[in-house]
Amino acid sequence: TGKSETAHLVAELGPSLQYVSYHKYHGGGKDPKLTEYARDPSFYSHPVKLSGPGEAVKKMTNNSALWIGEGAMAYNSGRQGVTDSFLGSLWFT
Repeated sequence: TGKSETAHLVAELGPSLQYVSYHKYHGGGKDPKLTEYARDPSFYSHPVKLSGPGEAVKKMTNNSALWIGEGAMAYNSGRQGVTDSFLGSLWFT
């Protein structure tokens, strides 16, 4: 679904939702700077920041719990040597 469909669904169901899950990826596997990004200490506070959809869910529900239902350090199959290493697992801590 697209952004507008999701926003409409959450707006309609918001008062009765207890949990909302979403997919969270922090970078692109094809980004040549992904390794630098993953080694930057500010990266580790990134998962706790609510994204645009997270803020929308917060506003449209009665304090529903927001869960990451699927996530990874990078989309597009990741990046060899980064997302398939120990470094690639730290985004979830």
